Order: sequence, then C-alpha cells, then structure tokens
Amino acid sequence: MTEEHNFLTTEQVAFRLGVKPSRVRQLVGQGRLLPLRTGLRAHLFSIESVEAFEQAEKPVRGRPQNY
Repeated sequence: MTEEHNFLTTEQVAFRLGVKPSRVRQLVGQGRLLPLRTGLRAHLFSIESVEAFEQAEKPVRGRPQNY
C-alpha cells in the first residue's frame, strides 16, 4: 500500500462523517479536526485522526431530554 492511501481528502472525510466539505473546513478552523496541509487550500487527513475524531465526537441521537 502506498503512502497516499493512508490519507483522506476533505471530500472523503465529509462523506465519511456525513457532512458537507464546508463543515469539515469549519471543524478544521475550530481545531477539532487536524489536517496535514498540502497546499494553500487543500488538506489531507490521516485516517487515524479522522477515526479519533469520530470516537470523540459521537453524536447523541434522539430527542433532547428535559430534566
């Protein structure tokens, strides 16, 4: 396997997370998702960092609870 297969593009991360690419860029801006810069406007993300984000940011599904 070549090194490029260990990384995901912004679009691939968005698809994996079920969000739009603009949301991925927003998460990067917030420092919640860490990319490797490949250019002025392009990012690559390690599969490990995306998996860590998925584990840390598991959404709570269902109706909000009022206590």
